[in-house]
Amino acid sequence: MDYNNINHLNIDIKFFQINLNRCISSTSLLINHIYEKRIDIVLVQEPYLIDNRVALFPSNFHIIQSSNRPKCAIIINPIRIKVMPINQYIEDYSVWCVFNYNNKLIHICSAYMPPDAHPIKRPEEILDSLNNFINTLKPTYYLIGSDTNGKSKLWKNRTNNRRGKLIIEFLSQNQLFFLNNSEKPTSMSRSGESIIDLTFCNQNILRFINDWKVEDIESNSDHCYISFSMNTITNCSQYNFNNTFDYYPLTHINKKYCFKKANWDLFKDLLEQKLSNNIFDNIEDEEELEQKVKHLTDTVHQIIEETIPPKSCSENVFTGGVKKSIIKEKKSIT
Repeated sequence: MDYNNINHLNIDIKFFQINLNRCISSTSLLINHIYEKRIDIVLVQEPYLIDNRVALFPSNFHIIQSSNRPKCAIIINPIRIKVMPINQYIEDYSVWCVFNYNNKLIHICSAYMPPDAHPIKRPEEILDSLNNFINTLKPTYYLIGSDTNGKSKLWKNRTNNRRGKLIIEFLSQNQLFFLNNSEKPTSMSRSGESIIDLTFCNQNILRFINDWKVEDIESNSDHCYISFSMNTITNCSQYNFNNTFDYYPLTHINKKYCFKKANWDLFKDLLEQKLSNNIFDNIEDEEELEQKVKHLTDTVHQIIEETIPPKSCSENVFTGGVKKSIIKEKKSIT
């Protein structure tokens, strides 16, 4: 794949994410917001179509979409950024593009998972397609924005549904982080309020994401705008190992223990004795997942108490080598 035509950037890239409900008024309003707020990339679900093509956007905008009634798209404002579509992975329910940002290839996806009543596309098929992309291309930096129609208490819904469980399995399998950090609903319809629009990414790109939020501005849709920014120069993220799928709270442990004096051989032996390699197999629901996460965290803390001495107040350096050792140990048990 030729990346020569992709810009090298040293700016904050501004993102929007929105389900437009195939509506003219919501599309027109989005265009206004793109110009007013200088949005660079929009991850769109259920765009308004004319003749099976995403419509109404200015002719100079770059629209990444499938050729057969697309259910999602990526809208690019070309003033500051150019991207390249990944054509072999552009489908009706998920589309991918890539751009070069300070010598880092950033892969971006917009995906739509229709409600369970939809007769054509099941969520399992869409998640399989995303898995195929991740496992085949193995991107170093990637992010997915999706109207999932999935509910889980893990992202602060009041209830869980089957689709939420599928998404949790997908996130866990790929060691992804969901960026949703608010109880504010992303969808408000006649059937009630819910948090079904999710943004998730891998750990490499997590530290470049900042200011993820659900906007209060009007959208003319029953979905709210999600906004966030990206900067690969500054590690600006508010997501410092605080995700449900990051089982080991490194930032907390760093404040208490002297890793330079750790007995790593004993640490490894105790991990093998007290934790099973298949601890997360056959999980039935979110409550069971939370229980196993708590068991894992409590066990690791207990092992730390036995193998790593507390540090004095003067010891405040957390070296990269120790961090890598901890992350390596964490990966070996997940």
